[in-house]
Amino acid sequence: SLSNHKDWIIFKENNHQIQLDINNSKIQEYIKQHIEPYVSIPKQDILVQIDKQKNIPLIQGIGKDGISIDIPKLTGQVVSSLLNNNTPIQVPTIKHQARFIDNTNTLGQKTLLGQGRSRYAGSPDNRIHNIKKSLESLQNIIIPKDQKFSFLEMVGDISISAGYKEELVIKKSGQELVKEAGGGICQVSSTIFRMALNTGMQIDAWRNHSRLVSYYEPVGLDATIYGPIQDFVFTNNTPSSILIQHELDEANGEIIFRIWGNDDGRKIRLEGPIKYNHVPIPDPADCSYPNSTKK
Repeated sequence: SLSNHKDWIIFKENNHQIQLDINNSKIQEYIKQHIEPYVSIPKQDILVQIDKQKNIPLIQGIGKDGISIDIPKLTGQVVSSLLNNNTPIQVPTIKHQARFIDNTNTLGQKTLLGQGRSRYAGSPDNRIHNIKKSLESLQNIIIPKDQKFSFLEMVGDISISAGYKEELVIKKSGQELVKEAGGGICQVSSTIFRMALNTGMQIDAWRNHSRLVSYYEPVGLDATIYGPIQDFVFTNNTPSSILIQHELDEANGEIIFRIWGNDDGRKIRLEGPIKYNHVPIPDPADCSYPNSTKK
């Protein structure tokens, strides 16, 4: 309301008459101070340089698109709203695409091929710890053309001695919940699975959890791992090497994995999920929650 922003009002003389007008520059100052900090996100480019000490490519930055407010357009909408009984406004934004800049010519110029997301919000502390621990080994992974990505190979030892904590895992076809080292890292493998699926990668080893887990909704887009028995593996079937990066959005409890590579024009279409052979969750009294990792 203009009654709350009297400094937005200006008066002009026109043919010996005083006319009321609105000061656009004051509105823009307000937008920059009170709206822009909550909407705008700076873009982050990926820069590839040579590590002079090791003489190998050094990847800097996490590729992430940015958003800014279209201030002139929003200013016009605010003025229109003020003159039309404060009609609602949808803040107009401008998207700024992250760039992949290779100054070494070792990886070549790449674009964002796709991404995968999952939410872990509400997880117990040990589960969150294990998620963060596994992510340490999964930043800036380069997979050459026709080579495989193995989750278990990339993450390595999943044990107490490796820094993981005990948390619930699903055992015996969903009939038991057992505390073991690394419980919860399937959140990470599931997110990578979604990334690979959304970019049309060749999936070589994958299976769902044997029990529905709320963190992995929608149903069917999860990938369980349990070393050394069950792995998640995909092949880079794009024309060149790919770069895998992740972002941990702790404020919203979300993991995001992205693939950067060379677009070959492929189109991805997902059908489903299609549910079948559904078995009700067993009674909690029949589930096991031992204090030991042994069962």
